[in-house]
Amino acid sequence: MAQDYFVYDLAAFHGLTVLRNNDPTKNLYPSLSSPPDLIISHNPDHDADRRFIGLWGSESPVAVHLHCQFNYYMSRDDPHAVAKFSNRENIRFALAAADLIMVPSNFLADELRQSGLSFRPNAHIKVVSNGARQSLYYPSNSKERARFKDSFADTTRLHPHARQGKIPMDQKLVGFVGRLDDSKGLQLIQNVARANAAGSLTDTCLLLQYRYQAGPTDRGVGKEYEDCRRKAEFTRTISPRFVWLYADSCPRAPNRPMRHFDILLLPSLSEVQPMVVLEALSCGVPVIATYATKYFDELESKLTSHEFKKVSFVSKRLNGGNGGILSLEETDNPQQTAADLVKAMESISIPDDDARIALSLKARGLGYSDARMYSEYLACYEAAIELFQQRSLSAGQQKGRQ
Repeated sequence: MAQDYFVYDLAAFHGLTVLRNNDPTKNLYPSLSSPPDLIISHNPDHDADRRFIGLWGSESPVAVHLHCQFNYYMSRDDPHAVAKFSNRENIRFALAAADLIMVPSNFLADELRQSGLSFRPNAHIKVVSNGARQSLYYPSNSKERARFKDSFADTTRLHPHARQGKIPMDQKLVGFVGRLDDSKGLQLIQNVARANAAGSLTDTCLLLQYRYQAGPTDRGVGKEYEDCRRKAEFTRTISPRFVWLYADSCPRAPNRPMRHFDILLLPSLSEVQPMVVLEALSCGVPVIATYATKYFDELESKLTSHEFKKVSFVSKRLNGGNGGILSLEETDNPQQTAADLVKAMESISIPDDDARIALSLKARGLGYSDARMYSEYLACYEAAIELFQQRSLSAGQQKGRQ
């Protein structure tokens, strides 16, 4: 049961079977005639995973990946409250059934241990850091970066956007990668664009990279893509000489835009261990991020202020990212947080080729590679099977005593 691309890679190399929920309206995976050798859930918040674990979890080992802050699902004060409550209960169910639980950061492991949630008596919680795909995310050189900036004059590469013109060679290129909505910091991005229109960041351009695929736009992911496109184009109208757009129709294609950024901007409201940050560091690109996860405290201790800069929210309720908050209110003072992001962008200079290589090597040394991640996943899956065997033996002995 899988969500992220690396799960499919792992399956391809090691013979695991990935079940896909081909009919989301039914929330079901394909039926099996016998218990699987191992259940791996990457979507413990989904109804389909809960039903599958409920069907086979007593007869098979269960390994659960938790990529979200559990507290994110605790708030009911937003339009998605009912869905979030259902997601929360699905997570409770999966964690209670798991032999082994994997989380990507130490703070999340600590929160789970202190949460009061129910776990199996011998269940283990294991921290396995995410890792960037090294074949896609590695440092660029100055000539490659110049060609990338030139490429924005080519309309064939920029569908569905009109010609934008070359990105000026002497401009610092700050990049954003992700979904364009308030939970990912769209309000802050637009306030940064307004600050530029008012005279800030005159030596900087901002590239918004978002997932896009042509197709029906009235439902599902097609509607989400079209919504992102509209939001992107509106943001560009705020400051057309500052904002450039990149509709990413093939997110696993080579020569990722990330390689050519001078800074990655991550203005999210809630994260755990965002993959995009690890991808930037693997490219040797410095990161500026809002304090959307306690993981950033750990990262801040490992990197210099020119490699990673954490910007706290003005509103304390947002710091740490675990409040289940999906958008900023005026009382959160998003204008001041955006101003702090602007100052952070001004404080980091354009990294040269040597600085990028050094930061990339540092990231690899910290373990942020896909190869290390895959290796640790496999070890965890083996451990889950051993824990299940202990569970089965203990259950058999208990039944015998009865």
